[in-house]
Amino acid sequence: MGERQTRTRRCKQCHRPLGERRWGRPKRFCTRWHRVRYWLEELAELVFG
Repeated sequence: MGERQTRTRRCKQCHRPLGERRWGRPKRFCTRWHRVRYWLEELAELVFG
């Protein structure tokens, strides 16, 4: 049978490949710090932009 090609997701902050989860929502960041930094940047853009 044909092999499945899956696209590896990358961290939204540093673009490193992320490990796959079996179920639930997919990961978007490789570490907590990258998640916090991303949301702080988004918040600053809303406030100052």
